[in-house]
Amino acid sequence: MFSLEEFVASPTIEAICTFTRDQLVMIAGHYKIEVTGSPAKADLLDILIDTLSVRGCLESVGSERPIDGSKPGSRTPERPAAPSVVVAELELRRLQVREKEMEWELVRERERREHEYRMKDLDLQQQALRLKELEIKAWESNLVPADHFDVIRNLRLVPPFNEREVDKFFAHFERVATVMKWPRNAWTITLQSIFTGKAQQAYSSLSLEDAAEYDKVKEAVLRIYSLVPEAYRHKYRNYQKPEGLTYVEFVREKEMLFDRWVGSQNITSFEGLRDLIIMEDFKNCLPKHVSAYLGEHKDLKPADVAVRADEYVLAHRGTSPCPAKPPSVAFQKAFRPAQKTVADHPRSDEKRVTRFKDQRFCGHCKRRGHVIANCFQLKRRNSSQSTSFHENANCVTSLPPTSRKDEKISQTFAPFITDAFVALPGAPEIRVPIKVLRDTAASQSFVLEGVLPFDNSSYTGENVLVQGFEMGFANVPLHEVSLISNLVAGSVVM
Repeated sequence: MFSLEEFVASPTIEAICTFTRDQLVMIAGHYKIEVTGSPAKADLLDILIDTLSVRGCLESVGSERPIDGSKPGSRTPERPAAPSVVVAELELRRLQVREKEMEWELVRERERREHEYRMKDLDLQQQALRLKELEIKAWESNLVPADHFDVIRNLRLVPPFNEREVDKFFAHFERVATVMKWPRNAWTITLQSIFTGKAQQAYSSLSLEDAAEYDKVKEAVLRIYSLVPEAYRHKYRNYQKPEGLTYVEFVREKEMLFDRWVGSQNITSFEGLRDLIIMEDFKNCLPKHVSAYLGEHKDLKPADVAVRADEYVLAHRGTSPCPAKPPSVAFQKAFRPAQKTVADHPRSDEKRVTRFKDQRFCGHCKRRGHVIANCFQLKRRNSSQSTSFHENANCVTSLPPTSRKDEKISQTFAPFITDAFVALPGAPEIRVPIKVLRDTAASQSFVLEGVLPFDNSSYTGENVLVQGFEMGFANVPLHEVSLISNLVAGSVVM
């Protein structure tokens, strides 16, 4: 029968080894020995023996704990107590506990420092945001009185910026700004908030003074998108009626393009419009190099443009002549239909070419007054051959076909010449061998008029306007031909 009082009166190792775990817990509570958790009986027994031995409560000579295989209550050989070993073990345990505590303190210190670092970083970011906000407010206060205009509040009224319709955006923005009575010195700070892409780059490249002026910002943005007066002129002259668009809508688009062209020149009077039309027609009558030179200047008076043209011609006298352009080509093709039928192209109009008589230049004899198609020297040299122009021939000029079989092919063109066969669609069995000169930059294919007997069965009903070596224009028909070569095989139009 267990009695705590009897054990406390005479505590021995032999007696403590016979107790159960609950009895050992009662002994630990009596001696106020701290036991953490729920240790096993063997561990609890070790703690009690070690602690009571250090305190000197247990007898120095007595029975030890039974070893494995011994029965409780059996006597084991007595051993002398070793207080120094017990003290060393306790010191080792204390050091281990201290080491764990130090490791935990290091972890907590590291976490504390990381937290402080994050807090300082957030604080710095907040300070930077506050400084930037103060700078923006200070800039807005210098540009626009705070009691007259609020950029943030009015920003939602600004139309969205579209890089494909920049000119429409500026017209829309100016109308909104005028109706809302926004101060003009606040327009640029409003625009820079919505600019994207090239417009943002153009705005960033301006100086501080120019960035505060709306007209200079608008000019820089339009320039980077190539929306200059010359670009508006090309759009107006070359705009054709698309499929599915009514004529009313087409006229409205032409009116809008014309207004943009005239508006880009800042023309507000009839005299200015008259000078613009005359100057454009005058440039179309000039050689290309003279017209390109005049295009670099912004003179709107035809008299000033003519003086510049004379000065340029005098300065470049003696250089190789450059054929003149036919006048008013843009006016001829402005309202030309996109597609034409055979009925729209009478045979009498196929060879009609508009040009001034005194500007015609022959590329063969280098004389003025005629073109290479009417050159007397060339006709005299080829008098033995036919000079008639076949109405169905798809060639650039009306030059008679000449035989090139005896001439040696230049080594410059040799890599681009291949053998091929052509035939009419109605007679594929009749193949004619030809030499093909391949030009990767050509947009149209040509064939000599005498190669195949072209007729209405091969005619596609369409014509193209081509320019020959004498810089003259000719309206030639398109025929469908069966081509067999290493590059392509099938039906082609040439």
